[in-house]
Formats: sequence, C-alpha cells, structure tokens
Amino acid sequence: MMATFAAGLLAAGCGGGGYGGGTSSMPTSSGTTTGASSTPDVVITIAGMSFTPSSVTVQSGQTVVWKNTDSIAHTATQHGGGFDTGAIPAGATSKAIAITGTGALHYHCEVHPVMVGSLNGTSTGGGY
Repeated sequence: MMATFAAGLLAAGCGGGGYGGGTSSMPTSSGTTTGASSTPDVVITIAGMSFTPSSVTVQSGQTVVWKNTDSIAHTATQHGGGFDTGAIPAGATSKAIAITGTGALHYHCEVHPVMVGSLNGTSTGGGY
C-alpha cells in the first residue's frame, strides 16, 4: 500500500560541487508542472531542516511535490541539474515534478547543502 510520503529537500540551483555521480538511467523531470487541481502522487515534507522521508520510491510517470513546513525557505535541486523547484517559502508547496525513467535520483537544498534526499525511479511494471 502506497501512502502519501512526507520529506523535505529543496534547492534553488545546482551548484555542481561535490554532488556528482548517479546511475546512467536516472529519473528526470518532464519540465512540466501540474495545475492547481492536480493531486501529486508523492508529497515530501520539509521539516526540521530535513526531507521526510529522505528516500522515496517513485514509479515512472508519477509526480512529486515538496511541502515546506519549516519557518525558512528551502529548495529541491537535482544533483548535476535536471530539476530545480526554486525557493519554496515557509508554509508553501513546490510545483509538481513529473519523474520519468528509472534509477537513483539524488537532490539537495541549495540554501542548506546538508539537506539531501533521493528518489528511486521504478518502471510501472505491467507487461504487454
């Protein structure tokens, strides 16, 4: 049973320093955002300067948002580029990021680099 997830990690831009690596088949953002009426598949909560959960399995095609319950702004930025939520103000929720592909996707908060998290993209299964 998949429950709505909570975690926090937001980053405003990819600084590129020290975050390299990853798999050759990484999930990526589709570059689109979901509208206000769309419901995200996964919600990661930012609280106490951390993402909860810090690691989440996401099926290819699902959308992820970060909800900031801290009193300061955070961001979620994919290591090495890909997606960037931009600053998420206290009490706000990020735009939705659509995940495509499979493999490990690592991200961090540009404002607070000690805040890190990961998404593990899996295929949707279901053979044809």
